[in-house]
Amino acid sequence: MTHFLVLVSPSANRVYAADAPRLAAAEATELLGRPAHEVQLAGVPYVECEATDADVPTLSNLSSTLALFQWEGDLLRPIPLQRREIYPDDLVTIQKYQGKTNETWTRLCLNVTAAHTTTRTAKRTVLDPMCGRGTTLNLAMLLGYNAVGVDVDKRDFEAYDVFIKTWLRSHRLKHTIATSHRGTRLDLETACDKDAFKAGDTQKVTYLRADTTALDGLVPKASVDLIVTDTPYGVLHGSHGDHAGRQLNRAPLELLDAALPAWLRTLKTGGAIGLSYNRHVAPTDDLAQLLERHGLQVVVRDTFRHRVDASIDRDLMVGVPAGRN
Repeated sequence: MTHFLVLVSPSANRVYAADAPRLAAAEATELLGRPAHEVQLAGVPYVECEATDADVPTLSNLSSTLALFQWEGDLLRPIPLQRREIYPDDLVTIQKYQGKTNETWTRLCLNVTAAHTTTRTAKRTVLDPMCGRGTTLNLAMLLGYNAVGVDVDKRDFEAYDVFIKTWLRSHRLKHTIATSHRGTRLDLETACDKDAFKAGDTQKVTYLRADTTALDGLVPKASVDLIVTDTPYGVLHGSHGDHAGRQLNRAPLELLDAALPAWLRTLKTGGAIGLSYNRHVAPTDDLAQLLERHGLQVVVRDTFRHRVDASIDRDLMVGVPAGRN
């Protein structure tokens, strides 16, 4: 075993930056299966852990990794990062809008959920059933996954349509993309270069403008490896209901209770679901009991709690089908 230090990337979000080293240590612990700890050297935050050379890709792709070092006495030896990103990272960083989830947090949620996914698939497919303007979709694409997103909001769908087409053109990436004439479906296929596209080594993204509680016939059964999404935070995030005036449904537990049956039908054997949630409006025990009622075993809870602002006390919960080996 080798003694490694991960230099934690600074965050423009000051509130998140204060918790980033602790969250990165918890993330490393989940992904490595052995303890990692937050430490400071000369006033600089690091994550310290014992690992093997085979763990370098995992440490390289933690959500907050800026640099990786081998700790040898009083010296730090730089270790080349083995990043998994196959596209420029502005795919996930360039969009700026009110209510956008911190992409570092989204990556943490995706990493931790993927760590509890045991599907044997050459290229995993990620479903975000409340995808908004597509941060999870873009991150999945960046990491070489396929992605499916669902959202009922027409403005979010149209914003994603404009963004992804502009981004692909600006980076001159070979691609095919089609949007239905009714503006309810977008299908994209692209690759990191022309040779990969020609060889069929592509990423596919589908965005459906639809009710997330009614996915049957839209997303095939047993077609996704992991589900990662932000539940409604009760502030800006929400899902349209079918009530008069189509008001935002800000009761996340009610929404999840209605949506989980359709979501879980899309999950392959060995899949996992990761939910980012606001503990103020979805108490942890209540959310855990809800997942259990829908046949899930909670495998991650109370580990990644952090403050976003006065109204959002955010955390991650991960569930897998109960009884899975």
